[in-house]
Amino acid sequence: MMEKLDFVLTVDIAMSDTAWMSDLVLPAPSYLERQDPASGLQGSSACACVVTRDPVVAPLFESKPVVEILQGLANRLELAEYFDFSIEEYRKQQLRKLPAAERALKEDGVYYNPSKLYGVYEGKVYKTKSKLIELYNERYAQMGVPPLPVYRSPRQVPSGRFRMVVGRNAYFTHCTTQNNSLLHELMPENSLWIHPKPAAALGLKEGDLVEVSSAAGTGELKVSLKNGIRQDTVYMASGFGVLSKDLTNIYGKGACITEILEDYSDELSGNMAMHETFVRVTRKVA
Repeated sequence: MMEKLDFVLTVDIAMSDTAWMSDLVLPAPSYLERQDPASGLQGSSACACVVTRDPVVAPLFESKPVVEILQGLANRLELAEYFDFSIEEYRKQQLRKLPAAERALKEDGVYYNPSKLYGVYEGKVYKTKSKLIELYNERYAQMGVPPLPVYRSPRQVPSGRFRMVVGRNAYFTHCTTQNNSLLHELMPENSLWIHPKPAAALGLKEGDLVEVSSAAGTGELKVSLKNGIRQDTVYMASGFGVLSKDLTNIYGKGACITEILEDYSDELSGNMAMHETFVRVTRKVA
Protein backbone atom coordinates (compact mmCIF):
# COMPACT_ATOMS: atom_id res chain seq x y z
CA MET A 1 0.00 0.00 0.00
CA MET A 2 2.74 2.45 0.98
CA GLU A 3 4.64 1.78 -2.25
CA LYS A 4 1.55 2.59 -4.34
CA LEU A 5 1.03 6.04 -2.79
CA ASP A 6 2.22 9.09 -4.74
CA PHE A 7 3.69 10.89 -1.75
CA VAL A 8 3.93 10.06 1.95
CA LEU A 9 4.70 12.64 4.65
CA THR A 10 5.27 11.53 8.24
CA VAL A 11 5.64 13.66 11.37
CA ASP A 12 7.08 11.55 14.18
CA ILE A 13 9.51 11.53 17.10
CA ALA A 14 11.36 8.47 15.79
CA MET A 15 12.20 6.83 12.47
CA SER A 16 9.32 4.37 12.67
CA ASP A 17 8.57 1.85 9.94
CA THR A 18 6.02 4.28 8.49
CA ALA A 19 8.63 7.06 8.53
CA TRP A 20 11.21 4.71 7.01
CA MET A 21 8.91 4.15 4.00
CA SER A 22 7.95 7.83 3.65
CA ASP A 23 9.11 10.36 1.08
CA LEU A 24 9.52 13.12 3.66
CA VAL A 25 9.91 12.92 7.44
CA LEU A 26 9.50 15.93 9.74
CA PRO A 27 10.66 15.63 13.38
CA ALA A 28 7.92 16.18 15.97
CA PRO A 29 8.46 17.28 19.57
CA SER A 30 8.32 14.57 22.21
CA TYR A 31 5.67 14.59 24.94
CA LEU A 32 8.05 16.54 27.22
CA GLU A 33 8.45 19.28 24.60
CA ARG A 34 4.87 19.49 23.34
CA GLN A 35 1.82 21.64 24.05
CA ASP A 36 -1.48 19.89 23.36
CA PRO A 37 -5.19 20.74 23.41
CA ALA A 38 -7.35 19.66 26.35
CA SER A 39 -8.58 16.07 26.35
CA GLY A 40 -11.48 14.38 28.10
CA LEU A 41 -10.78 11.19 30.03
CA GLN A 42 -12.75 8.71 32.17
CA GLY A 43 -15.67 8.61 29.78
CA SER A 44 -15.40 11.43 27.26
CA SER A 45 -19.19 11.57 26.78
CA ALA A 46 -19.58 12.71 30.38
CA CYS A 47 -16.33 14.73 30.23
CA ALA A 48 -15.68 13.65 33.81
CA CYS A 49 -11.99 14.46 33.73
CA VAL A 50 -10.06 16.97 31.62
CA VAL A 51 -6.28 16.90 31.20
CA THR A 52 -3.81 18.70 29.01
CA ARG A 53 -0.10 18.78 28.26
CA ASP A 54 2.42 21.63 28.52
CA PRO A 55 6.13 21.46 27.67
CA VAL A 56 8.70 21.17 30.45
CA VAL A 57 11.63 21.79 28.08
CA ALA A 58 11.90 23.71 24.83
CA PRO A 59 11.72 21.64 21.62
CA LEU A 60 15.18 20.41 20.69
CA PHE A 61 16.89 20.75 17.31
CA GLU A 62 14.48 21.39 14.41
CA SER A 63 11.38 19.64 15.70
CA LYS A 64 8.09 21.45 15.24
CA PRO A 65 4.54 20.77 16.49
CA VAL A 66 2.09 19.45 13.90
CA VAL A 67 -0.15 22.52 14.32
CA GLU A 68 2.79 24.80 13.42
CA ILE A 69 3.50 22.71 10.32
CA LEU A 70 -0.16 22.90 9.28
CA GLN A 71 -0.23 26.65 9.84
CA GLY A 72 2.82 27.05 7.63
CA LEU A 73 1.22 25.01 4.86
CA ALA A 74 -2.08 26.87 5.24
CA ASN A 75 -0.27 30.18 4.89
CA ARG A 76 1.36 29.08 1.63
CA LEU A 77 -1.99 27.83 0.32
CA GLU A 78 -3.65 31.15 1.24
CA LEU A 79 -5.77 29.39 3.88
CA ALA A 80 -4.09 30.97 6.90
CA GLU A 81 -7.35 32.51 8.18
CA TYR A 82 -8.67 29.02 9.00
CA PHE A 83 -5.65 28.16 11.16
CA ASP A 84 -5.14 31.54 12.80
CA PHE A 85 -5.08 30.44 16.44
CA SER A 86 -2.69 29.32 19.12
CA ILE A 87 -3.06 26.23 21.31
CA GLU A 88 -3.96 28.52 24.23
CA GLU A 89 -6.79 30.06 22.18
CA TYR A 90 -7.91 26.63 21.06
CA ARG A 91 -8.07 25.47 24.68
CA LYS A 92 -10.15 28.49 25.69
CA GLN A 93 -12.73 27.52 23.07
CA GLN A 94 -12.67 23.92 24.29
CA LEU A 95 -13.22 24.96 27.91
CA ARG A 96 -15.65 27.83 27.37
CA LYS A 97 -18.51 25.86 28.95
CA LEU A 98 -16.33 24.74 31.88
CA PRO A 99 -15.45 28.01 33.64
CA ALA A 100 -13.48 26.35 36.47
CA ALA A 101 -11.45 24.10 34.20
CA GLU A 102 -8.75 26.55 33.08
CA ARG A 103 -7.78 27.49 36.65
CA ALA A 104 -7.83 23.84 37.79
CA LEU A 105 -5.60 22.76 34.92
CA LYS A 106 -3.05 25.45 35.78
CA GLU A 107 -3.08 24.81 39.52
CA ASP A 108 -3.78 21.08 39.77
CA GLY A 109 -2.95 19.73 36.31
CA VAL A 110 -6.37 18.09 36.04
CA TYR A 111 -10.02 19.18 36.15
CA TYR A 112 -12.80 16.96 37.46
CA ASN A 113 -16.18 17.97 36.12
CA PRO A 114 -18.89 17.61 38.79
CA SER A 115 -21.37 16.22 36.25
CA LYS A 116 -22.84 12.75 36.56
CA LEU A 117 -20.82 9.86 35.21
CA TYR A 118 -23.78 7.61 34.46
CA GLY A 119 -27.16 8.23 32.91
CA VAL A 120 -25.92 10.87 30.46
CA TYR A 121 -28.22 9.42 27.77
CA GLU A 122 -31.30 9.53 29.99
CA GLY A 123 -34.26 10.99 28.09
CA LYS A 124 -32.43 10.89 24.75
CA VAL A 125 -33.61 9.00 21.66
CA TYR A 126 -31.53 5.96 20.77
CA LYS A 127 -30.39 5.45 17.19
CA THR A 128 -32.14 2.10 16.89
CA LYS A 129 -35.10 1.24 14.70
CA SER A 130 -37.42 1.15 17.74
CA LYS A 131 -35.73 4.21 19.35
CA LEU A 132 -35.20 2.00 22.42
CA ILE A 133 -32.38 -0.19 23.71
CA GLU A 134 -32.70 -3.29 21.58
CA LEU A 135 -31.68 -6.76 22.72
CA TYR A 136 -33.29 -8.06 19.53
CA ASN A 137 -31.70 -6.02 16.74
CA GLU A 138 -34.37 -5.31 14.14
CA ARG A 139 -31.90 -3.98 11.58
CA TYR A 140 -29.87 -7.19 11.82
CA ALA A 141 -33.02 -9.20 11.18
CA GLN A 142 -33.74 -7.16 8.03
CA MET A 143 -30.16 -7.74 6.87
CA GLY A 144 -30.55 -11.49 7.25
CA VAL A 145 -28.09 -11.89 10.11
CA PRO A 146 -28.94 -13.16 13.60
CA PRO A 147 -30.84 -10.43 15.51
CA LEU A 148 -29.78 -12.03 18.81
CA PRO A 149 -26.21 -13.15 19.62
CA VAL A 150 -25.60 -16.72 18.45
CA TYR A 151 -22.58 -18.64 19.66
CA ARG A 152 -20.48 -20.23 16.96
CA SER A 153 -17.58 -22.48 17.81
CA PRO A 154 -14.25 -21.20 16.48
CA ARG A 155 -12.52 -23.15 13.76
CA GLN A 156 -10.62 -26.11 15.14
CA VAL A 157 -6.84 -25.96 15.03
CA PRO A 158 -5.59 -28.31 12.29
CA SER A 159 -3.20 -31.09 13.24
CA GLY A 160 0.42 -29.92 13.32
CA ARG A 161 -0.50 -26.24 13.67
CA PHE A 162 -1.16 -23.69 16.41
CA ARG A 163 -3.58 -20.82 16.84
CA MET A 164 -1.71 -17.51 16.94
CA VAL A 165 -3.22 -15.12 19.50
CA VAL A 166 -2.63 -11.40 19.91
CA GLY A 167 -2.14 -9.58 23.21
CA ARG A 168 -0.60 -6.62 24.98
CA ASN A 169 2.65 -6.18 26.86
CA ALA A 170 2.77 -4.09 30.03
CA TYR A 171 6.21 -2.65 29.17
CA PHE A 172 5.21 -0.94 25.93
CA THR A 173 2.55 1.31 24.43
CA HIS A 174 1.15 -0.87 21.66
CA CYS A 175 3.92 -1.01 19.00
CA THR A 176 5.51 2.40 19.55
CA THR A 177 7.95 2.30 22.48
CA GLN A 178 9.97 -0.87 21.90
CA ASN A 179 12.96 1.17 20.73
CA ASN A 180 13.04 3.23 23.95
CA SER A 181 16.43 2.42 25.50
CA LEU A 182 15.16 2.00 29.08
CA LEU A 183 12.15 -0.11 28.11
CA HIS A 184 14.34 -2.09 25.74
CA GLU A 185 16.29 -3.32 28.76
CA LEU A 186 13.11 -4.95 30.08
CA MET A 187 12.43 -6.80 26.80
CA PRO A 188 15.17 -6.61 24.16
CA GLU A 189 13.28 -8.83 21.70
CA ASN A 190 10.06 -10.81 21.45
CA SER A 191 9.80 -14.58 21.66
CA LEU A 192 7.29 -17.27 20.74
CA TRP A 193 5.36 -18.49 23.77
CA ILE A 194 4.58 -22.19 23.51
CA HIS A 195 3.54 -24.88 25.99
CA PRO A 196 6.37 -27.26 27.01
CA LYS A 197 4.49 -30.41 25.88
CA PRO A 198 4.06 -29.54 22.17
CA ALA A 199 7.49 -27.90 22.28
CA ALA A 200 9.03 -31.21 23.39
CA ALA A 201 7.20 -33.02 20.58
CA LEU A 202 8.84 -30.60 18.13
CA GLY A 203 12.25 -31.08 19.75
CA LEU A 204 12.31 -27.52 21.07
CA LYS A 205 13.90 -26.22 24.22
CA GLU A 206 14.02 -22.76 25.82
CA GLY A 207 15.76 -20.21 23.58
CA ASP A 208 15.75 -22.29 20.38
CA LEU A 209 15.30 -20.38 17.14
CA VAL A 210 12.14 -21.26 15.21
CA GLU A 211 10.36 -20.25 12.03
CA VAL A 212 6.69 -19.39 12.41
CA SER A 213 4.76 -19.52 9.16
CA SER A 214 1.21 -18.98 7.92
CA ALA A 215 -0.47 -18.40 4.59
CA ALA A 216 0.37 -14.69 5.02
CA GLY A 217 4.10 -14.85 5.79
CA THR A 218 6.89 -16.05 8.05
CA GLY A 219 9.03 -14.86 10.92
CA GLU A 220 12.00 -16.10 12.92
CA LEU A 221 12.32 -15.71 16.69
CA LYS A 222 13.34 -17.60 19.81
CA VAL A 223 11.12 -19.89 21.87
CA SER A 224 9.88 -19.27 25.41
CA LEU A 225 8.31 -22.24 27.22
CA LYS A 226 5.17 -21.22 29.15
CA ASN A 227 3.07 -23.60 31.24
CA GLY A 228 0.18 -21.13 31.32
CA ILE A 229 -0.57 -21.15 27.60
CA ARG A 230 -2.91 -23.61 25.87
CA GLN A 231 -1.19 -26.49 24.15
CA ASP A 232 -2.77 -25.64 20.78
CA THR A 233 -1.87 -21.93 21.02
CA VAL A 234 1.19 -19.71 20.55
CA TYR A 235 1.72 -16.02 21.24
CA MET A 236 4.27 -13.33 20.41
CA ALA A 237 4.53 -9.67 21.46
CA SER A 238 4.03 -7.02 18.79
CA GLY A 239 6.36 -4.17 17.89
CA PHE A 240 9.45 -6.16 16.91
CA GLY A 241 10.82 -7.39 13.60
CA VAL A 242 10.88 -3.82 12.29
CA LEU A 243 11.89 -2.60 8.83
CA SER A 244 13.50 0.67 9.92
CA LYS A 245 17.24 0.39 10.43
CA ASP A 246 17.12 3.63 12.44
CA LEU A 247 15.23 1.83 15.22
CA THR A 248 18.67 0.72 16.28
CA ASN A 249 17.71 -1.06 19.52
CA ILE A 250 15.26 -3.46 17.92
CA TYR A 251 16.22 -3.70 14.25
CA GLY A 252 17.01 -7.34 13.51
CA LYS A 253 15.47 -8.45 16.83
CA GLY A 254 12.56 -10.89 16.93
CA ALA A 255 9.74 -11.19 14.42
CA CYS A 256 6.83 -9.05 13.24
CA ILE A 257 3.45 -10.54 14.08
CA THR A 258 1.64 -8.51 11.42
CA GLU A 259 3.61 -10.33 8.72
CA ILE A 260 2.16 -13.62 10.02
CA LEU A 261 -1.47 -12.71 10.78
CA GLU A 262 -3.96 -13.48 8.02
CA ASP A 263 -6.78 -11.09 7.13
CA TYR A 264 -10.08 -12.21 8.65
CA SER A 265 -12.94 -9.96 9.71
CA ASP A 266 -16.06 -10.33 11.83
CA GLU A 267 -19.12 -10.54 9.59
CA LEU A 268 -21.25 -8.28 11.79
CA SER A 269 -18.88 -5.59 13.05
CA GLY A 270 -16.25 -5.70 10.32
CA ASN A 271 -13.54 -5.66 13.00
CA MET A 272 -10.40 -7.64 12.32
CA ALA A 273 -10.59 -11.19 13.69
CA MET A 274 -7.03 -11.54 14.93
CA HIS A 275 -7.24 -15.00 16.50
CA GLU A 276 -8.09 -16.95 13.34
CA THR A 277 -4.56 -17.50 12.01
CA PHE A 278 -3.10 -21.01 12.23
CA VAL A 279 0.67 -21.31 12.07
CA ARG A 280 3.36 -23.94 11.73
CA VAL A 281 6.35 -23.87 14.06
CA THR A 282 9.60 -25.33 12.74
CA ARG A 283 12.96 -25.51 14.47
CA LYS A 284 15.70 -23.62 12.67
CA VAL A 285 18.93 -25.56 12.37
CA ALA A 286 22.00 -23.47 13.14
